[in-house]
Amino acid sequence: MVVVLNLALVFGAAVIWPHGLAGGTDWFAAVMSDAALTCPKAIWAKRWLSVKATKFARFGLLRMVRDLLHISGHIELNQKTKAVVCIALNRAAPLAQPFVDAWSDTGSETHILLNLREI
Repeated sequence: MVVVLNLALVFGAAVIWPHGLAGGTDWFAAVMSDAALTCPKAIWAKRWLSVKATKFARFGLLRMVRDLLHISGHIELNQKTKAVVCIALNRAAPLAQPFVDAWSDTGSETHILLNLREI
């Protein structure tokens, strides 16, 4: 598994920086690579949320990204490790509470606290 990941990183870097770091970045390749990585994550998140909170099951992928992932909030980092320890969402957002409820099932697995606050 580690060998496959290393090969993916090497080939990915060769696509984004075909002439090395000094040769400049191929931004089109970088954006396409990002899209290739982001789309499966968004599809996974939609499936995960549809199971955890049935309210999200009727959402299409575009609506989920537009409405759910644009909830305002704050991210708190551990000052020493810079790891995310807490995400506080705006309690006035209509979809924030169902999202927090769905997250509460898996929050212990990720070690990230998710809560609602006045923002």
